[in-house]
Amino acid sequence: MISPVQWATLGLLSFLGILAYIHDNVRKLKAIPVRAAQFSPNRWSPKDVESMASECELTAPSIDDQLPPKTGRRYIVVGGAGFLGGWIVLQLLRRGEDPKRIRVLDIRPPKRLDLLEGKAKDVQFLQVDISDKIAVDVAFSEPWPDNDKSPISVFNTAANIRFYERHASLIPLSAKVNIQGAENIINACRKVGASVLVHTSSGSVSVHSSCFLLWPWQEEPKHFVQVINDDDELIPKAHKDFFSNYGYTKRQAEILVRRANDADGLRTGCLRPGNGTFGAGGDIVSRSEK
Repeated sequence: MISPVQWATLGLLSFLGILAYIHDNVRKLKAIPVRAAQFSPNRWSPKDVESMASECELTAPSIDDQLPPKTGRRYIVVGGAGFLGGWIVLQLLRRGEDPKRIRVLDIRPPKRLDLLEGKAKDVQFLQVDISDKIAVDVAFSEPWPDNDKSPISVFNTAANIRFYERHASLIPLSAKVNIQGAENIINACRKVGASVLVHTSSGSVSVHSSCFLLWPWQEEPKHFVQVINDDDELIPKAHKDFFSNYGYTKRQAEILVRRANDADGLRTGCLRPGNGTFGAGGDIVSRSEK
């Protein structure tokens, strides 16, 4: 029979063993492999970030010299009250597009000051849940000022970014907006005769899942370093291989958008931002400023 002292000793040793495992696991995850560091050999320190911020305050970056000329088309920006969509609206206006030819669809009204002043305040806003097919059709079919018949381009920047969910049972929470919403937009584009649809996807569609609880003999997780490009062969095939439900549902939306491409009608394309998009006017920055 094991005595109380032996039980206590066994419990203490088990506790110390778990602590040692956690410490070693964290050490391995914090290490930057050489093959990853070669892509970014000079790591930025907080001081570097502060210095760059000071430079930007003195001379604000401008992309005016990169803006293409205005087209005179009509534009529907889905998610245009948010960060990415909001910047698309502002750049369209900056290059000379008529605010009366720009329509923003979003689940919430814009709160960014730069979307509520100047020419931006004249842009039409319609509150729409893109997972609601009828609501999307109605918003796309809303009459334009002066009965405008110019060609229509559509930007879809709306997404439900639930990157923290991986279990298959939770897919519907992401699919409602990311897949069904994308399909509703495609169908609405066809109904109103839109000729261009630019869909915002994500570079994360190519990111494979991993396990960050290592065996003691492992030095790093599988897929710890992944080089991502536009090669579709890199994209996981099964749900379990995607890093999260977000990446999985964005990939399914990509497939729908690319299949909808028609050389004689609606031309579609997908953009995969390779890095996280953030900055002034974004939700993360806005929350930190409050």
